[in-house]
Amino acid sequence: MFPSLFLIGFVLGFIEYLLLKKGLVLMLYGLYTWVVLFHALWKTRNISIAGMSVIAAYIQLFSYGYGFLKSWFLLNILKMKPEDAFPHHFHRS
Repeated sequence: MFPSLFLIGFVLGFIEYLLLKKGLVLMLYGLYTWVVLFHALWKTRNISIAGMSVIAAYIQLFSYGYGFLKSWFLLNILKMKPEDAFPHHFHRS
């Protein structure tokens, strides 16, 4: 569920920035980005790998967050059966 909160918070941060011109929420994401960058740089001693780790962290969190929200919406809001919502996950003979 954390990746979904990450994704929702990121979207709400942009909305906050566009409407209020504050960017307080986006500053927290900037802090997170710096923490990931410096941690990866400290562990690997390689700036290119540290940069790629930031990209990988965002891709992973956004992808897992989107997938969780999509499946939650299909299964809980639309009340679809898992076999109908995700037919490629099930083998039919």
